[in-house]
Amino acid sequence: MNKNVHHLTNWYSISHTTFTPYYPKGNGQAEASNKILLKILGKMTKENGKRWKEKLPTALCAHRTTKSQATGVSTFSLVYGTEAVIPIDLVRLAVKLAEIAGIPREDTLEIIEKMRDNATSHNHLYQANMKARHEGQVKERKFQEGELVWKAAPHV
Repeated sequence: MNKNVHHLTNWYSISHTTFTPYYPKGNGQAEASNKILLKILGKMTKENGKRWKEKLPTALCAHRTTKSQATGVSTFSLVYGTEAVIPIDLVRLAVKLAEIAGIPREDTLEIIEKMRDNATSHNHLYQANMKARHEGQVKERKFQEGELVWKAAPHV
């Protein structure tokens, strides 16, 4: 904290605290994505982990162009509306460009919207399957009056 701000907060008897915003769902998604990236980087730098910075662009490309199990599509295709053209696909690039050139813009936007809708429905099915799997593993417990139990506070 700046000296002047510190002096000002002391002068007015203000307790200064810092915090970071916490959004559990978003933070969980970021953590899951980071965990996948760490796995990819770990496999790419197996012999020498110090050169991970050089491998990061390749790992990010792999992560963004791989189909997600949850959605059934890649994040690249959700953002740009088409699958990524990676170097191995450059041979077929002329065919793809010819297909794309013959489709009017409105039709292309409809196709992108359908892809997103399909990804959303696939994600709902995936979450329902995960919920059913989880609920199958949950054991029901019955408590007697007078037993001590942990109670979760709603603000935590």
